[in-house]
Amino acid sequence: MKIVAMIALFIQAPVYLLAVGFKLWAFSEILYKWNFPLSRIPGPKLASWTRLWWLRLVSRSQLDRDMIRLHREYGPVVRIAPNSILISDPDTTRDVLAVGSRFKRGPWFDSLRLDPFTSNVVSERDPKKHQQLRAILAPGLSGNDIQDMESTMDGYMAQYLQMIERKIETAHDKIADLDLSTTIPLLTLDMITHLCLGESFGSIEHETDSFDFFKALNLGMLFQQYIAVLTEITTVLLGVGKLPWFRTRLFPKGSSSNGIGRVMLVSRNPQELTLEQCTERESGVSKKDMLDSFLSRGLSVDQATSEVLIIITSGVGATSYAIQAVIKSIVADASVVHKLRDEVDGVVATNPKYSLRQVPNSAIKKMPYLQACILEGLRIYPPVFSQLRERVAPPEGVVLNGYAVPGGTYIGFNSIGSQLNHIYGDSVEEYHPERWLIDDEVQLKRMRRDLDLVFGHGNSKCLGINIANLELNKIVVELFRTYDISFCNKDSPWKSRGDFVLTDFCVRLRRREGGSATNGVHHSEYRNNVF
Repeated sequence: MKIVAMIALFIQAPVYLLAVGFKLWAFSEILYKWNFPLSRIPGPKLASWTRLWWLRLVSRSQLDRDMIRLHREYGPVVRIAPNSILISDPDTTRDVLAVGSRFKRGPWFDSLRLDPFTSNVVSERDPKKHQQLRAILAPGLSGNDIQDMESTMDGYMAQYLQMIERKIETAHDKIADLDLSTTIPLLTLDMITHLCLGESFGSIEHETDSFDFFKALNLGMLFQQYIAVLTEITTVLLGVGKLPWFRTRLFPKGSSSNGIGRVMLVSRNPQELTLEQCTERESGVSKKDMLDSFLSRGLSVDQATSEVLIIITSGVGATSYAIQAVIKSIVADASVVHKLRDEVDGVVATNPKYSLRQVPNSAIKKMPYLQACILEGLRIYPPVFSQLRERVAPPEGVVLNGYAVPGGTYIGFNSIGSQLNHIYGDSVEEYHPERWLIDDEVQLKRMRRDLDLVFGHGNSKCLGINIANLELNKIVVELFRTYDISFCNKDSPWKSRGDFVLTDFCVRLRRREGGSATNGVHHSEYRNNVF
């Protein structure tokens, strides 16, 4: 028996040794993959083992502060996952995002898909298809194809001011408390839906989120941030979403019978509005809005609707965040408020016709201090800082800021970190509009070039930047022209979720005495002209 046992052991030993050896080899491969290729790149130790570390940052609702901390502690290149890095150097960012770059869009972008079969301009990963889509959408998103864009915004701005006036009139001390984190998004939603569809949801008129649009948008953006980290989940959702039963549950459509308005995590009523607009376009009605622009350039109804909805959802969130960030920054510094008002009052005083109307954008663009306030607000609070927008390093690998990055590495962008570099001078973490008022044109050009990165670069540059700037200009000027504004809670002006979703941004508004406060908001003739 002992001999038989010895023979059996002799036969089995190589099998056991082979199994153990295979496990050791597999484990060593995992260790190598997770640690060695990116081991020289600084970052938190846990990041070299799991992406769940980054997921924890997302869930803490302070991602903006965490990204600043990472930039401070580790520099322009940070390892944030076993196969992912985060860069903040402006020159490196431009190289990665340049037109014709070897760095292709990674699976992160799949998290922005609204449909399992069709991509959109934000999520499209194929460079050629993406460029074709941008060319089709550019005339509409730039505003060139939109009729009466500024006067449309003036109309909704007048509605907004009238809403404030109603609140002031009913307040016993003529001072109204207003939650900007609720009302500014409603205003931008009305503006962008009108530009996209030829009419709005009536959000400001009714002072409510009639279709629970923002409830769906905020929940959807939170969900997107999670699946963007765990890209395997996105792959599964897109895969099973092609099956009819899952598709109707994961990717709800505006109309199942017509197959129009597919959208994920957006309330059904806005989709039905889109369907109505599409039906009008098919019957030959032209409204000179974005949807009409897209259809006239060859997009199918399904594709055009998908593009309009992604523009509404992405544009409203980022733009309303930027507007609130600029307002918060200005209100926080009394000296900035006084300088801004002096400039606005001076422009109105030299142009009497502005006393009964809103200041036109052509005049606003020539207000140097106002523009400095806006530029500085965008620098301190980049609108899409939470979106990593990961690219993939080319197969042959690349050197970034002195670090060897192997092919296949995911490269994300720290847009907050990119705005804290020495090019802006001293105290880069402080709001200081005067830094944009220097006489050095060469320096200003370099600063503007770096600031432009908050809107993307190359083929990823925001196509709607003209519309966003117009909204910023109009809203900021009219609010500070008309009202004395202060925080309801000086110690904590707003609550941030760590992305562009804000809550509890309450301000106290008192109608200004004198100055240029008479901008037509009380003038019945002006109101009739607008509406």
